[in-house]
Amino acid sequence: DTPLNIKLVTKLLTPLGHTVVVAENGKLAVDAVKRESFDVVLMDVQMPVMDGLEATKEIRKWETENNHQSSIINHQSSIINHQSTIQGVPIIAMTAYAMKGDREKCLEAGMDGYISKPIKIKEIMPVIQSVIEGKSGSCPETREQGAGSRDPVEKDMPATMGGINIEEALERLDGNKELYHEILNEFSKGNENTIHQIRHAFNRKDMKLARRLVHTLKGTAGSISANAVRAAAIELETAIEQEAPDRVDPLIDNLENALNEVLESLRTVSHVLDDRKYSEEKSDRLREMTSNSAVFNGSPNKAEVVIMLSELAGSLRECDPVRSDKCIDFIKQHMDRSDLYKEIRLLESNINDFDFEEAQKTLDSIADDLGISLSRQ
Repeated sequence: DTPLNIKLVTKLLTPLGHTVVVAENGKLAVDAVKRESFDVVLMDVQMPVMDGLEATKEIRKWETENNHQSSIINHQSSIINHQSTIQGVPIIAMTAYAMKGDREKCLEAGMDGYISKPIKIKEIMPVIQSVIEGKSGSCPETREQGAGSRDPVEKDMPATMGGINIEEALERLDGNKELYHEILNEFSKGNENTIHQIRHAFNRKDMKLARRLVHTLKGTAGSISANAVRAAAIELETAIEQEAPDRVDPLIDNLENALNEVLESLRTVSHVLDDRKYSEEKSDRLREMTSNSAVFNGSPNKAEVVIMLSELAGSLRECDPVRSDKCIDFIKQHMDRSDLYKEIRLLESNINDFDFEEAQKTLDSIADDLGISLSRQ
């Protein structure tokens, strides 16, 4: 899925007691299922390399051939009202489509449940619990999501924003302003060149790529409640499916206008929030430096930070966003080397973008500056 939706689902599920493993496309999802055991798979339908339907068929074929499980899943899903008789790990479809025909395609491919995007906190857990209960007869204990599951500091946010229904989005996210701010940033960073990419795909007559780009934008716009962008993307996607090239150019223009309004609003708000965050972090660092000895000047904290840097190296190698987030939080808290502040912020940005390869390069640079060797085991 997109970095935005990956971050969203990870942030929603981790506080509830779930361990999340990310696969960047359908082929990697198949490989992951073959490599280790999972309680449930959330499968995006539209993916590069191998789509969700094909990936599900491959998993079911592999399970049948290898007798991966001896028990037969037999559960009743309240969402799709379909009794599954497929042997293997429960697979839940995640897609911006919500039409009956699309649900049937998912079921025929071997999926067990269905979640429509944009994702709602209160809707995703009942589907997951339903398929897990059907698999094992009991649902693993999960923690209730409340104030304790949110980050302690919520971002101030305007009541309105051009092109975005903030109230609707926060209702879907159970009022989590910190998470909403994060996915707004993801949307802004991820769509600066989207219209150019769409036009380029059309100019090359690559309709498959063009449709995937528009479909992705439709889904991410829905996640932040940029409803005008989502509506424009739906119109353009429909024109692509109906092979109506004469309608494409004005629809791209319409989509561009709607998207530009949202991006401009996000740039304005982001500057305010990021400046405030920088001031708060700078004040916190100054207070720590006046009350504690600096890290890496001989204090006992050095060993702990070196261990955590090595732990981060391992989590980056495994592309594990949850472990990486915990490591970077610890590192930010305990390292007050002002000369490394920019590199640590870059490292955090790499992780937030799920760019684990670049994050590893940044981490290596930090280790070199510190004169330490990191364990990669």
